[in-house]
Amino acid sequence: MPVSADENRTLYPASALEDGVEGWVELDFWVDEACEFRAQVVAAEPERIFDAVALEQLVALHVHDEEEIDWAKVGYTPTAPSEGDALTQSEYEALRADVDSKGPWPIKRTITGFTEGLVQCDFAPDGALVSIQVLTSSGESVYSGEPGLVVGKQQSRMRFLIED
Repeated sequence: MPVSADENRTLYPASALEDGVEGWVELDFWVDEACEFRAQVVAAEPERIFDAVALEQLVALHVHDEEEIDWAKVGYTPTAPSEGDALTQSEYEALRADVDSKGPWPIKRTITGFTEGLVQCDFAPDGALVSIQVLTSSGESVYSGEPGLVVGKQQSRMRFLIED
Protein backbone atom coordinates (compact mmCIF):
# COMPACT_ATOMS: atom_id res chain seq x y z
CA MET A 1 0.00 0.00 0.00
CA PRO A 2 1.92 3.06 -1.20
CA VAL A 3 1.67 6.36 0.66
CA SER A 4 2.77 9.14 -1.63
CA ALA A 5 4.14 12.39 -0.26
CA ASP A 6 2.46 14.24 -3.13
CA GLU A 7 -0.95 12.70 -2.42
CA ASN A 8 -0.91 13.14 1.36
CA ARG A 9 1.70 15.50 2.74
CA THR A 10 0.22 15.34 6.26
CA LEU A 11 1.18 11.66 6.52
CA TYR A 12 4.69 11.93 5.16
CA PRO A 13 7.17 12.97 7.88
CA ALA A 14 8.38 16.48 7.06
CA SER A 15 12.05 15.70 7.72
CA ALA A 16 11.93 12.62 5.45
CA LEU A 17 10.26 14.64 2.72
CA GLU A 18 12.84 17.44 2.99
CA ASP A 19 15.70 14.92 2.87
CA GLY A 20 14.15 12.92 0.01
CA VAL A 21 13.93 9.76 2.13
CA GLU A 22 11.70 6.92 0.90
CA GLY A 23 11.07 3.62 2.67
CA TRP A 24 8.66 0.98 3.85
CA VAL A 25 7.17 -0.36 7.07
CA GLU A 26 5.87 -3.88 7.69
CA LEU A 27 3.27 -4.22 10.42
CA ASP A 28 1.42 -7.01 12.16
CA PHE A 29 -2.11 -6.22 13.28
CA TRP A 30 -4.78 -8.12 15.19
CA VAL A 31 -7.84 -7.73 17.41
CA ASP A 32 -7.46 -8.63 21.08
CA GLU A 33 -10.02 -10.14 23.46
CA ALA A 34 -11.33 -6.67 24.38
CA CYS A 35 -11.97 -5.87 20.71
CA GLU A 36 -9.10 -3.43 20.62
CA PHE A 37 -7.16 -3.09 17.37
CA ARG A 38 -3.49 -3.77 18.02
CA ALA A 39 -0.55 -3.26 15.69
CA GLN A 40 3.21 -3.41 15.87
CA VAL A 41 6.05 -2.65 13.52
CA VAL A 42 7.96 -5.84 12.64
CA ALA A 43 10.41 -4.39 10.10
CA ALA A 44 11.17 -1.03 8.48
CA GLU A 45 13.65 0.53 6.11
CA PRO A 46 14.90 2.97 7.22
CA GLU A 47 14.18 2.16 10.84
CA ARG A 48 11.91 4.43 12.93
CA ILE A 49 11.39 7.09 10.22
CA PHE A 50 7.91 6.05 9.06
CA ASP A 51 6.77 3.86 11.99
CA ALA A 52 4.40 6.34 13.67
CA VAL A 53 2.68 7.47 10.47
CA ALA A 54 2.37 3.87 9.26
CA LEU A 55 0.65 2.88 12.52
CA GLU A 56 -1.68 5.91 12.33
CA GLN A 57 -2.57 5.13 8.72
CA LEU A 58 -3.19 1.45 9.49
CA VAL A 59 -5.66 2.35 12.25
CA ALA A 60 -7.39 4.92 10.00
CA LEU A 61 -7.76 2.35 7.22
CA HIS A 62 -9.06 -0.52 9.34
CA VAL A 63 -10.92 0.80 12.40
CA HIS A 64 -14.30 2.52 12.08
CA ASP A 65 -16.32 3.48 15.16
CA GLU A 66 -19.91 4.61 14.71
CA GLU A 67 -22.30 5.87 17.37
CA GLU A 68 -25.63 4.06 17.31
CA ILE A 69 -27.75 7.11 17.94
CA ASP A 70 -31.41 6.67 18.88
CA TRP A 71 -32.72 9.32 16.48
CA ALA A 72 -36.25 9.09 17.90
CA LYS A 73 -34.83 10.13 21.27
CA VAL A 74 -33.13 13.11 19.61
CA GLY A 75 -36.23 14.00 17.59
CA TYR A 76 -34.55 14.05 14.19
CA THR A 77 -34.72 11.72 11.20
CA PRO A 78 -31.49 11.71 9.18
CA THR A 79 -31.88 11.67 5.40
CA ALA A 80 -29.43 10.98 2.61
CA PRO A 81 -27.72 14.13 1.24
CA SER A 82 -29.09 13.24 -2.19
CA GLU A 83 -32.60 13.85 -0.88
CA GLY A 84 -31.79 17.55 -0.60
CA ASP A 85 -32.09 17.83 3.17
CA ALA A 86 -28.52 18.94 3.85
CA LEU A 87 -27.92 20.78 7.12
CA THR A 88 -26.18 24.12 7.36
CA GLN A 89 -23.10 24.25 9.59
CA SER A 90 -25.05 25.93 12.41
CA GLU A 91 -27.89 23.39 12.12
CA TYR A 92 -25.36 20.56 12.24
CA GLU A 93 -23.65 22.04 15.31
CA ALA A 94 -27.02 22.40 17.10
CA LEU A 95 -27.97 18.83 16.20
CA ARG A 96 -24.56 17.53 17.33
CA ALA A 97 -24.95 19.34 20.68
CA ASP A 98 -28.43 17.79 21.09
CA VAL A 99 -27.10 14.32 20.21
CA ASP A 100 -24.22 14.71 22.68
CA SER A 101 -26.53 15.96 25.46
CA LYS A 102 -28.77 12.88 25.16
CA GLY A 103 -25.93 10.36 24.95
CA PRO A 104 -23.74 8.51 25.59
CA TRP A 105 -24.70 6.11 22.83
CA PRO A 106 -23.71 2.53 22.10
CA ILE A 107 -20.78 2.20 19.69
CA LYS A 108 -20.40 -0.29 16.85
CA ARG A 109 -16.76 -0.81 15.90
CA THR A 110 -16.01 -2.36 12.53
CA ILE A 111 -12.47 -3.57 11.89
CA THR A 112 -11.60 -4.59 8.33
CA GLY A 113 -8.65 -6.18 6.57
CA PHE A 114 -8.67 -9.71 7.94
CA THR A 115 -8.51 -12.91 5.92
CA GLU A 116 -11.53 -14.12 7.89
CA GLY A 117 -13.52 -11.03 6.86
CA LEU A 118 -14.33 -8.20 9.21
CA VAL A 119 -14.84 -7.89 12.94
CA GLN A 120 -17.85 -6.11 14.41
CA CYS A 121 -17.90 -5.24 18.09
CA ASP A 122 -20.78 -3.77 20.01
CA PHE A 123 -20.04 -1.57 23.02
CA ALA A 124 -22.55 -0.36 25.60
CA PRO A 125 -22.82 3.40 26.26
CA ASP A 126 -20.49 2.97 29.26
CA GLY A 127 -17.80 1.48 26.98
CA ALA A 128 -18.26 -2.14 28.09
CA LEU A 129 -17.81 -4.69 25.30
CA VAL A 130 -21.12 -6.49 24.70
CA SER A 131 -20.44 -8.83 21.76
CA ILE A 132 -18.07 -9.69 18.93
CA GLN A 133 -18.91 -11.00 15.48
CA VAL A 134 -16.58 -12.09 12.68
CA LEU A 135 -18.28 -11.81 9.30
CA THR A 136 -17.07 -13.05 5.92
CA SER A 137 -17.03 -10.65 2.96
CA SER A 138 -20.43 -12.06 1.98
CA GLY A 139 -21.86 -11.23 5.44
CA GLU A 140 -21.88 -14.79 6.79
CA SER A 141 -21.15 -15.00 10.50
CA VAL A 142 -18.18 -17.25 11.30
CA TYR A 143 -18.15 -16.29 14.98
CA SER A 144 -20.69 -14.57 17.15
CA GLY A 145 -20.58 -14.48 20.87
CA GLU A 146 -19.30 -13.11 24.08
CA PRO A 147 -16.11 -11.08 24.38
CA GLY A 148 -12.93 -13.09 24.50
CA LEU A 149 -12.18 -13.80 20.85
CA VAL A 150 -8.76 -12.91 19.51
CA VAL A 151 -8.54 -12.47 15.74
CA GLY A 152 -5.16 -13.68 14.55
CA LYS A 153 -2.33 -11.58 13.21
CA GLN A 154 -2.38 -10.25 9.68
CA GLN A 155 0.39 -8.35 7.92
CA SER A 156 0.46 -5.10 6.01
CA ARG A 157 3.34 -3.39 4.23
CA MET A 158 3.30 0.33 3.49
CA ARG A 159 5.69 1.99 1.09
CA PHE A 160 6.49 5.69 1.42
CA LEU A 161 7.38 7.26 -1.94
CA ILE A 162 8.18 10.72 -3.18
CA GLU A 163 6.76 11.16 -6.67
CA ASP A 164 8.31 13.55 -9.18
